[in-house]
Amino acid sequence: MTLALPGQEHVPKWLLDDLKKQPKSTTNTTCELRVMGTDEVMTCPVKQSTSVLEIKMFLAMKLGIDPGVMSVVTKQGCSWRIQTDSEEIARKVMVKGIKSFKRERHKWPSPIAIIGTGHAGLRQAMFFLKHKEYNFIVYDRKALVGGTSWIDQANTTSKLQTELGTYHLQYDEDNPVPKNMSTWPSTAELLQHFREVSEEYGIMPYCKMCTNIKEIKIKTGTKQEVQAEMQQRGWATQTYTLTLEPTDGTGDGRGDNIGATGAPCEDVDHSAVIMYPGNLTIPKRCELPGEDTFEGEISYAIMNDFDYGKVTGKQVAILGHGAFAVENLRTCMEFSCRQAYMVCRRKNLACPRVVSWFINQSVHPISGPLTMKSFLPMYNLLGYDPWAYHSVHANEKRTNVTINQKSRFGIGDVYFVANAMGICEVVEDEIKRVSAQHVHLQSGRKLEAQVILKLYGFNGNFDVDRLMNVKQMMGFWPDEDFRRYLIAEPIGVNATNFGGTSFSPGVRVW
Repeated sequence: MTLALPGQEHVPKWLLDDLKKQPKSTTNTTCELRVMGTDEVMTCPVKQSTSVLEIKMFLAMKLGIDPGVMSVVTKQGCSWRIQTDSEEIARKVMVKGIKSFKRERHKWPSPIAIIGTGHAGLRQAMFFLKHKEYNFIVYDRKALVGGTSWIDQANTTSKLQTELGTYHLQYDEDNPVPKNMSTWPSTAELLQHFREVSEEYGIMPYCKMCTNIKEIKIKTGTKQEVQAEMQQRGWATQTYTLTLEPTDGTGDGRGDNIGATGAPCEDVDHSAVIMYPGNLTIPKRCELPGEDTFEGEISYAIMNDFDYGKVTGKQVAILGHGAFAVENLRTCMEFSCRQAYMVCRRKNLACPRVVSWFINQSVHPISGPLTMKSFLPMYNLLGYDPWAYHSVHANEKRTNVTINQKSRFGIGDVYFVANAMGICEVVEDEIKRVSAQHVHLQSGRKLEAQVILKLYGFNGNFDVDRLMNVKQMMGFWPDEDFRRYLIAEPIGVNATNFGGTSFSPGVRVW
C-alpha cells in the first residue's frame, strides 16, 4: 500500500502545477516516522517522490487534526532542520506537534446516556467497556434488563424464531458462544441470559434501573461561543439535561403505563444521548363488529393476556399473517387446537427454518433469487407460489428480486407443516363481523371458531420523537446532531440481498 495524493480540493494550486510540469518518481520505498520526544515509530510505504504535505495530510486524516499543527524534522549533517511541504519526505523523520500516532480519544465533560437495557442497549454498554470507555450511564424504566419486547410484549410461550448462534449478547469475535441455552430459547431463558451476561461483563454497575427519562433539554452556548467553536473544530458543544423520573419497575408497555412512583424528579447533564427504544412498543388494537356477541375467547395474545390451554380441541381464528401471528400458530399447534384459520388481507412471506440457517451462516449476503429458490421446497408442499406474493418484485427472468413487506419473516416449520396437513388454512379475506360462534368474512364465508386471537402487529411510539427533540432524521441522527443517536430494528422487510435474519449481527454494526 502506498500513499496517494489527496483530493485536489485540499491541495495547493502551486503543487498541482508542479506535478503537471515535472513527472515524479514512482519508485517504491519506505519512510520511518517518529513522534518527537518519544520512542513511538511508524513505518509508511511511500513513493520516492512522496512529499511532506502528503505525509501531513495522511496523518491529519488518521488523527483527526489539522495538518498545519505538524512539522516534519529531518537530520542534515550534524544538525536538524524542518522540511517544507513541497520537499520529498526524507527516509527517517521526526513529527513535531503530535503526542502519538494513535487518535486521541475525546474526553466528554459529562457522561454519555444510553436509554434502554434491551439487547441493543446492553450491547452498546459492552462495546464501551470493551474499548475502555467508562464515562456512561444506562437508564431503563424497568427493574430488570431485557427490554420491552421480551419483558412486556412476549408471552411465556414465546421462543426465539432465529437461532441462538446469531442471537445472544456475547456476539463478538472476542467472546464465547453461550453453551447453557437451547438453540431456540424461551422468553425466560433469554431474560436470564441478559441478566447473567450483564453481571458477568460488568454492565450492571453502570445501569440506573427504575428510571424513566421524562424530558431531554438541549443547552447550547452563547452565539459568540458557538461561532468560535465552529471556526475552531467544526462543531459546537451542547449539553443534554435529562429529567429522571423514578418508577417502581412495573410498567407493562401499554403506552402511558410506566409505573411512575410520584417521587421528585432529578435533572442530570449528559454530553451525548444514545437511545434504543425497541420496535415492538405499542400493539395495534381494533375492535371487531359484534365482538360483544361472541361466546368464545377473544385476545390480542400478547403480554401473557391469554391462556393457551383454552385452545385445546378448539377451532381458532388467528387474525393477521405477520411474524407474531406465525408464532401464535405454532403455540396453538403445541396446545393441540383442532383447527386454525389465519385470516389476513394478503399473505406475507414466511421463512423455513433451514433457509434462516442458510442465510445466517453465510459469509456474504444471499441474493434475493437464491433466497426465493430456497423457499420453494416448503411452499411446494402447500401449493403456494411465493413468486406471486404481493411483496415479491422481480424481473421477467427472475434474476433480480426485491422483497418488500410490512412484516418481518415469520420463521419456523410448523406453519408449513400445519398448512400441508390441513390443520391450518390461510384465508385471504376481510372480516365483516363476528357472531356467537362464527367469524363472518366479506366474501360471505363463515368460519366456525371458539377462540379469536388478534395479531395486528405494532405501532411506533411518537413519544420517542418528542423525547429526543426530533424535527428531522439524517440517517440515525436527529437533526444531524452526532451526539444524539436513535435507532430501532425495522419491523418489515425491504431487501434484495439477505445477510441475516437475526438481531445480534446488526446490533454489532450499529
